[in-house]
Amino acid sequence: MYIYVDITSWQPLKSKVVNPKNFQNPHSKEVIENLKIPEGTFSFTFSADKLFEKDLGGIIYEIVAGEIYYRLEKDNNVNLKYYRSSPGTGTKVATVNISDLSYSEGIRIFMTWKPENISLHITNTTGDKKVLTGEGENSNKKFRVAPDGGVIQIGDDNVQTMGFEMYVGGKPFIQPTARDNWQSKVDAINLLFDSKSKSEEKRWESVITNMALVIMVTGFESYCKTRFLEMEKEGKTLNFSDLLNSFSTKLEKENNIEEYIIEKARENNVSPLKYIVDKKRIDFQNFKRCNTAFKKGYNISFFENLNIPTEKIDLIKEVIKYRHRIVHYSMYEASFNMEDHSADPIFVQVQFGRKCLSAFEDFVIELHNKTF
Repeated sequence: MYIYVDITSWQPLKSKVVNPKNFQNPHSKEVIENLKIPEGTFSFTFSADKLFEKDLGGIIYEIVAGEIYYRLEKDNNVNLKYYRSSPGTGTKVATVNISDLSYSEGIRIFMTWKPENISLHITNTTGDKKVLTGEGENSNKKFRVAPDGGVIQIGDDNVQTMGFEMYVGGKPFIQPTARDNWQSKVDAINLLFDSKSKSEEKRWESVITNMALVIMVTGFESYCKTRFLEMEKEGKTLNFSDLLNSFSTKLEKENNIEEYIIEKARENNVSPLKYIVDKKRIDFQNFKRCNTAFKKGYNISFFENLNIPTEKIDLIKEVIKYRHRIVHYSMYEASFNMEDHSADPIFVQVQFGRKCLSAFEDFVIELHNKTF
């Protein structure tokens, strides 16, 4: 199921938040900033007066930290469910049934997270202090944080979705995450590779593979651009000055381009990073410039920090260059390396296309893991 929503006005649903007992200020700036770190534990004591009653469910606590969303809720079967959603990890849920806990005036809740997974730990504050633990898993009920801070639920426990876009007044409001966007490209490419030709002509195989290579490059560009923006919203430290200097002329630097960009971003109610990306100052389809952006902005080098064999990096760069030939000359290109007369010819066939896809997939997975 692919969900597409286009509405003319948007009002986020405001869920009632029950502040757990003993919280000084659960929505303080310090708490929110700490919730953006890649790995941590959030713990609090909650009054258990009605927590053990069946047929009484609802949200206990929720908080937004950038584009990361935390939620603790109780269902009608005495399960406590801890959700954590971010663009980079998707939505995970950890569940603990508390019916085995003896009644207590309060329970201690530990919500932990790391890039790989989340977990929920619950114990009594008095008595036997038995500890119950639930490990996270991918959730069918997904959440996304909207640009205005509202939270949108996508799907449900028994409803699986494969994509989501939201437009307000005809303009993009929520777009697929970098990870989801890339996966949709991989699915489309595999669909092409698995298709069958009625005639089984060689030129059909060349066209199919060339189409797939174009999608790979588009997916690479889209993933890198989207993930680059997501990292800032997830709390990753950005070196904006070094980044901007790497994509500015000498004259722009002499005329205080950074001050100008910051002011224009403020006028447009976006971050300076979003402003320069929207203005296409960074070409994410250019491998060298894309690497420069990640290295200067987030200290991630494609060559120094990613565990990718050199031959796969070289293949990706060649496919990006080859895309120009396909798009601007012919979809019927049958030789990948026709310009290299000293090398054996590489024919554009599905087997070669799968090899290229494997290189791109390895790159995206490795880069995605490094962004945490």
